[in-house]
Amino acid sequence: MNRRTSLQTIIAYLGIQVFSPALLSGCMPAEPVYGYHHSYDKLVAKLGIPEAYREKAKFIIDITDFGNNVLGLNSKDNFSRYEKDKINYLLFACKPFQIADSYSSQEVSQYLLFTDKKKFEAEVAKLKAQGYDVSTRTGIVATAAQMTNDFLQRELSDILSTALHENMHNTINVTERLAEPIASVVEYQGLELYLLERAPKHAATELKRRARQREHYLKGRRTAVIKAAERLEELYNSRLPIERKAKDKEIILENLRREMEAAHQGAYGTHGDVGKLNNANVTDLITYSKYYADAEAVLTASTGLPAAIKVYKKVPYDLSEGLSFLRAHHKKK
Repeated sequence: MNRRTSLQTIIAYLGIQVFSPALLSGCMPAEPVYGYHHSYDKLVAKLGIPEAYREKAKFIIDITDFGNNVLGLNSKDNFSRYEKDKINYLLFACKPFQIADSYSSQEVSQYLLFTDKKKFEAEVAKLKAQGYDVSTRTGIVATAAQMTNDFLQRELSDILSTALHENMHNTINVTERLAEPIASVVEYQGLELYLLERAPKHAATELKRRARQREHYLKGRRTAVIKAAERLEELYNSRLPIERKAKDKEIILENLRREMEAAHQGAYGTHGDVGKLNNANVTDLITYSKYYADAEAVLTASTGLPAAIKVYKKVPYDLSEGLSFLRAHHKKK
């Protein structure tokens, strides 16, 4: 796995985690014991997974198998190992009065991964001194999509969505501007199919409810992020004095925070504290949101998710070429 792919995997993992409804609300929801009847007992034991997490691990193995053999994904070695937890420090940075459509736009935004806390703190201090908006995250995750205690402690529908999301990343080779929305489409629609076709009936009903709540929240978040990004871009391109831009920027970001929290309230019926936002947060969120409609339109124009995945596999890496490919496909339908 190359550095770009490795970082992209961690960002996807932490991006979903940091803005997940469970963390926004400050606690993990109570979760029933589902029970799983497929015979993966020997495999999870051989992987060395603690007893407390084996039930969830069996679901991960099964949904990975479902993705590969039913949906047409190529998980490669994702979720094939149990890794010891390792603390990673992730840094997002974005120029204060520019906005990008990707967390790795280089000239405008960047992301960096550290395992050394002192080096991480030094880089944070340096970028802040240079005037960048900075957002940081700390996660006990592996440098690839593997099973860790931190991952297995999450709510099961979130775990299964993430597994499909990361396995879709391994299936395609496109810029993260398109990879993230494509993987986001596949994670929700793939989970719906999995719960319909393979998951135990006594587990499927509750998992489907939780997955639909999550998608309801993410849909509201995407709408709010796209609107805020458009307003920020218009503001930054204007000839207003920098002091006025700074003031209006804070208003836009505060409105975005409120709309994200309202989306959480609408989906879950509980308050979710997003916290203070800046350009670094928004650029991260834009990566998942801006081209989601283009990715979803391919699914709408297809005969089903496996057919859409065949199209996604052919998307060119370049953003312009990739968008043209996606739009040509769903428009001719």
